[in-house]
Amino acid sequence: MKNKSDDLIFHTTICVEASQIAYDATKKSPMRISLSDSYAKRFGMEFVMKKNIINILFIVMFGCLLCSCEDLEKEEKKLGELEFEILTDEDLPTEVENIIFDRQKSEFMTTYTDKDDLYIIIGYGKQATGGYSIRVDELYETKNNIYIGTTFLGPERNEKVTQAESYPHIVVKLKHIDKTVVFK
Repeated sequence: MKNKSDDLIFHTTICVEASQIAYDATKKSPMRISLSDSYAKRFGMEFVMKKNIINILFIVMFGCLLCSCEDLEKEEKKLGELEFEILTDEDLPTEVENIIFDRQKSEFMTTYTDKDDLYIIIGYGKQATGGYSIRVDELYETKNNIYIGTTFLGPERNEKVTQAESYPHIVVKLKHIDKTVVFK
């Protein structure tokens, strides 16, 4: 039985071949449209129009890819929520501390794995004040991936915050699973 990735490869191959045929055709025979001589003399113009088959086929190919990718996403069924722990800065392994320090000035999403645990690290870059937090909305496993969704929360309107730069980040620790982490 064929799987969805075989279908994606098949659709992509067909689209690429169709694009090549269309491209070859446009190189051989450009299409010219001329106005009548009196009209062209009157306005001093001649319209030359090349076939736009490449553009049309590109749109069709893009549509094929989108449809194929949607099918692949539907294949990813949620197997279940994962148990996790949110670590404080005091509990971080040295390697994770170094990752955060090196990347904290801009937004980042990465992982670190040791022999027992998987650390999902998300940072939201330099902020002008304190008072920011990050909420884990979902963390679940599928056949091939681990998905994590977070929300970056700013300070409340009337909340008193520190007036110093901050670098909000979150480190989520879970048991090591050999799957790709997808950030939502």
